[in-house]
Amino acid sequence: MLILKIAGLIILILLCLILILLAVLLFVPVRYRAEGKKYADLRGKARVSWLFGIFSVHAAYEDGLDVSVRIFGFPLRRRSETPEEEEQEEQKSRQEDGKRREDEKEPDVHIASEEDVSEDFPYKSEGVSQEEQKKEFRKDPGKRRKKRSLWKKILKRIAAMVRRFREAVKRLWKLWTGIEEKADKIKELISDKENQELLRLVFRQTKALFKHIFPRKARGKLRIGFEDPYTTGQAMALAGLLCPFYKDSLQVIPSFEEPVLEGELACSGRIRLAALLMIAGRLMASRTFRQALKKLFALRG
Repeated sequence: MLILKIAGLIILILLCLILILLAVLLFVPVRYRAEGKKYADLRGKARVSWLFGIFSVHAAYEDGLDVSVRIFGFPLRRRSETPEEEEQEEQKSRQEDGKRREDEKEPDVHIASEEDVSEDFPYKSEGVSQEEQKKEFRKDPGKRRKKRSLWKKILKRIAAMVRRFREAVKRLWKLWTGIEEKADKIKELISDKENQELLRLVFRQTKALFKHIFPRKARGKLRIGFEDPYTTGQAMALAGLLCPFYKDSLQVIPSFEEPVLEGELACSGRIRLAALLMIAGRLMASRTFRQALKKLFALRG
């Protein structure tokens, strides 16, 4: 009995630990905070933390990008990139791409112009008459073979180009017919009443997802302008959609005279795994949603 009691206590403790771990994973949020400024130069920093700051990732950008992973405040991994290092890496990648392209290049075929080549005789040299050169050319079969091989290369090149063009046209036609068939099937799915209910469900859950992920707090002042005033107006219309969420804490000032993007911005928020699982559960609980997923996967296959 004593052994059974000890085993039961161990099992109970393990179950409690598992429940506590699940509760921590589900309900302890991942918090994020970011702020930045852009006037003459760009500066910013961001922080993502979990479990009351025990695990965190810090990023800062001033003269270069500096990223560090920390546990209990102690840096575990650090990665820094200065603009000079970034330029060196870009130069190395360009050099490697250039070498790869040179290796993949086919030998160029040079076709002489009519001034340098006649129909019967493709070579000219100074100090020798053309009739004598033609006689030497007829005597030398190697030159004739060289001319035939040149034309063979040209014809092979043209045939390969035609073949690739035909294959590209076939692929485009196949893609276009496939899009038409899928578009008809998607129209049928949308016109159905059950699928309309499904679209409303997906819209509500997508709205809930974005509302949960978006920053809870935001403050700042931005000045935005594009070369085209119409584009600036569209950007201001999009910015106006954020007014109900952040009200007077976020100001967006348009500039119709010059293209500009400057200002300062700070935001913070949190994401809970439980909320994401609830949204996914509401979707998967719908039989229509599951059937639509099966149909979409069938169309994709």
